[in-house]
Amino acid sequence: MKAKFIYLLPIIGLTSCTKPNFYQQKINDIPTKTPNYNTELIFVNDSFPTKPYFEIVDFDIVEKGSMSKWEIQKRLEHEAIKEGVDAIIGIDYWSETEKKVNVVTVLLDLIDEDYETTTIPMSYTHITGRGIVYLENMNFIGDQKEFEYFYKIDPETDLPVPLFKIEYKLTGQVFTVYPETDDALDVYKRYFQFYSDFHLLKQRERWAYKMNGTLLKKRALKGRYRRTVKWCYPKYDEENRLVQLKIVHRLDKLDNNEFINYSYDEKGRILKRTVEKYDGALVIEDYKYDDQKLTARHITIKEPLKDPIKINTSIYYYHPDYLKDYYFNEYVKNQEN
Repeated sequence: MKAKFIYLLPIIGLTSCTKPNFYQQKINDIPTKTPNYNTELIFVNDSFPTKPYFEIVDFDIVEKGSMSKWEIQKRLEHEAIKEGVDAIIGIDYWSETEKKVNVVTVLLDLIDEDYETTTIPMSYTHITGRGIVYLENMNFIGDQKEFEYFYKIDPETDLPVPLFKIEYKLTGQVFTVYPETDDALDVYKRYFQFYSDFHLLKQRERWAYKMNGTLLKKRALKGRYRRTVKWCYPKYDEENRLVQLKIVHRLDKLDNNEFINYSYDEKGRILKRTVEKYDGALVIEDYKYDDQKLTARHITIKEPLKDPIKINTSIYYYHPDYLKDYYFNEYVKNQEN
């Protein structure tokens, strides 16, 4: 009898574990910015807004128990603030009941050897809606990078030689890389592709996360069958600024953890970013600004027993009216089709 109970203890422990959250489903690559603490909640039978807006994200939330409309509103307000949307439209909700195995009963039945398990009804509240951002609030598009040009500094002439160009989506995600040579593409893949802040901290596809209050606690990249590929653990200073990101690999068979360290200037801007790779390589990035806008990065790549590689970049931004022109020329037309 004791042997059975010993084997059952891990089952009890597993039932108390909380799984990481997965991000809500994005509809398009239009970004959001400052959280809106006065979110409009528009239910399925209400009139939709008449002023121009972009549809950003689909909410699909399942909560245990039967929730009141007030509780549903508070839950949606929390999600809206987190996603940075101005309103949630087409909100619908309903209750569901599902039979779940009573874990405690299962354990007792096994111990008593009668194996007559029972189930208990579990109630859920299912909530759906679509988050939007009004065009009039998209006044930060001129701060979004559109292109970044990378130039390798020739060690003999000290002159810049074109290496590759990156085109970014509005969200900051890489859209296309234009290499000058095959070697240039290899440099991008080895030192930049999987070490960008967007990939490690903002990318939604295949990533799960846990929060500690308003701060990120950890992120997990999921592979096939939702197996964790790698974990990212952020570390903050007393001003809640990110100062280190620890990367722990699970499936890549890498022996060493990786670290990204951040330092800031007196204005709170990132001054330096250093990537410590698993193979001993260092990627040191010094940031250059015009007021608050990043204009360039000066990068030094150091590998053991090799000469350092120096790279300079120049950054170009989207036109401030890009989304306004896109909305009236393309977005409305696409929505109608």
